[in-house]
Parts: sequence; C-alpha cells; structure tokens
Amino acid sequence: MDVSNSATNLRVRHSKRFYALTLAGALLLVLCLAVLFIPVLDGPGSRRAAREASAVGTMRQLIDLEARYSTRDPAKGFACRLTELEKAATDINAGELNPFPATGERLGYKFSVRGCETSADGRIVRYQLVAVPVDPGNSGISVLCADETGVVWYDATGSAQACLTGHRPIY
Repeated sequence: MDVSNSATNLRVRHSKRFYALTLAGALLLVLCLAVLFIPVLDGPGSRRAAREASAVGTMRQLIDLEARYSTRDPAKGFACRLTELEKAATDINAGELNPFPATGERLGYKFSVRGCETSADGRIVRYQLVAVPVDPGNSGISVLCADETGVVWYDATGSAQACLTGHRPIY
C-alpha cells in the first residue's frame, strides 16, 4: 500500500506543479500582451481626443467670458477680438489661469472671434467663436464653433463655415 500511496502522492504533486506552471505561463502571456497593446490604447487618437475635449472646454470658457464682458459693459455688447476677452479674463478672474494665450492658440487649436454684428446704437449683438485644429488630423479633427446662444457645435470635415451653418451640437 505504501508504494501505491507514494505513487498517488507523486502524481498529485506533479499535477499541482503542472497547474501552477500553466497558470504562471498564462499570466506571463497576458502581461506580455498588455505590454504590447496598452501603448496603442494611449496613442495619437486618445491624445487627439483629449485635445479636442480641452478645446471644447476652452470654447465654453470663452462663451462665459463673452457673457461676462457684455454684462460688464452693456453699451459695448460682446467682444469682437480675443485681446478684449483676454483683458476681461484678467480683470474678472484676477489670478485664475487665463483660458488662452495672446496668440489665440491652445493645445493644438487656433481660436478666433469673427462674424460680429452691431446694432443701430453701435453695440455688438452677435459674435461667432471658431476653433480650428492647427495641424488637422494630428492636433484635432473637428472644427468647433459657437455664437451668442452659448451652444458649442462641431464639424468633423474641418470646415469652419460648415460648423457655423450645420449646428451639430456637442453634448
């Protein structure tokens, strides 16, 4: 009986080692695949998406600044130049991070104010904000735009005019 018990114990020990080695091998395979594919998940596409999301946030900040600007000086209305908004941002936020540099570029997007319309009394009553990727396809794909309604729209073809007329909202 001792011989058969020893043989059974030996088989059980070999079986446990086999399963342990198989499990370790499977774990090693999963880790190797993760090392190969995780950099792909954080590739240019995700960086581009992050820049586009940041551009949307900047658009919302600019819309807010336009609203504050027009409220502070109702006789002028909205700002028609980024430099006016930049000055207002400095005055209003007093020490907070400025949402855009003087050049109008931020994180791969070029921001501009255009399409300003004045009323009979000289107030600016309409404006259009546009954000265009500096390097289309790399820094971003979609053109972003907004107007005095405060809604941010986008156009995936890269056309500012299509963005302003198509009115596809970002949710």
